[in-house]
Amino acid sequence: MDELKAMLRQLPEELTDDADTVVRQAADQTAAELKAVYDRHRSSKKGNKGRSPVHLADSVVIRRMVRPGLVRYRVRVTAPHAHLFEYGTYRAEANPTLVPAAIRQRSLMVQGLIDLMRRRGFEVSGV
Repeated sequence: MDELKAMLRQLPEELTDDADTVVRQAADQTAAELKAVYDRHRSSKKGNKGRSPVHLADSVVIRRMVRPGLVRYRVRVTAPHAHLFEYGTYRAEANPTLVPAAIRQRSLMVQGLIDLMRRRGFEVSGV
């Protein structure tokens, strides 16, 4: 894995763009998985003081982190009550969603990056 990361840091611009596409797809898929699960749990209940609560699906955001030679996206759930859904409370069961989705998509992303490197003639080993 360290070898793959080192190779990715030394990519020419054209390959960085291709790698960006692979990483962005993983972020988009992670966000889509989260939104699908959160939408299944959408409630019409009013929140605190009769206000409509911030819905988890509406609070999923993707942010691109920019640094030379680095392709990174961050998927976040910004709703202040997201941790209650993920980890549960004494009244509600936990619904682990973010971490399992991120692990699944990260695995697919790494495989996509390996495939990209191999298509471009690099030898990838030790992964």
